[in-house]
Amino acid sequence: MQTFTLHGRSIELAAWLRPERKATAQRSAWLCGTWLTVLTGGDILALRVHLKGREIETEWGDRVGSSEAGAWLLIDDVVLTSRQIVEQRALPAGMFSHVSRATIRPNTLLNIGIASPLYGFAGGGWQAEWVGQERVCFATLPNIWHGRTGTA
Repeated sequence: MQTFTLHGRSIELAAWLRPERKATAQRSAWLCGTWLTVLTGGDILALRVHLKGREIETEWGDRVGSSEAGAWLLIDDVVLTSRQIVEQRALPAGMFSHVSRATIRPNTLLNIGIASPLYGFAGGGWQAEWVGQERVCFATLPNIWHGRTGTA
């Protein structure tokens, strides 16, 4: 496991830093336009939140849609309410309807970094963008996410 640090926040991943950064699909998605490119060395579990292929119109008039097999993944702390996920990962739709477990295989190239404040959301959560080599394996999880916190 290696420790990667950006903007004072650290994450441990089974991965190695690549000397050159891979291009990103959306530079503004990264806090201060900063990301790292890593090559995974072991399986990494992540989450993918999505709309199961459905398109919706945002309050900005954009049409956004997402499906299970996508490039953007939640890494690090994902034990959050649905609202916290939307806020910390600055999801363009402002919502999601489905959650999938994403198994990132060894020898996968990822861009990793902190989500930038976008779409009226704070950002601040670790995210990964698949940029090449091995494919990510997805498995839909039952709809168990809630919009509020509680105590046990």
